[in-house]
Amino acid sequence: MKWKKKSLHYSRDGLLYGLSFFLLLEWLLPLPMMTDTGYISGFLVATVLFFLVSFLQIPLLISFLTRVVIILGGLYFLFQAWRRFPI
Repeated sequence: MKWKKKSLHYSRDGLLYGLSFFLLLEWLLPLPMMTDTGYISGFLVATVLFFLVSFLQIPLLISFLTRVVIILGGLYFLFQAWRRFPI
């Protein structure tokens, strides 16, 4: 079986990813008011990076490693960096 490379339609896919991001943003913004979460900026940066990795359609292994780095960086930011640099 021959694998066909999925063609990337930047305008259509960019519009769909953008609208999906704004929908998820609408759900994330009330999070600090409903829970004990004080810093929403880490979630927003991670979400943008996840959408960017998905939009670029990079190979699976690189995509997986990039997402692991994003998650570990976000955890470090949330649980360690705030002690040294209060926002």
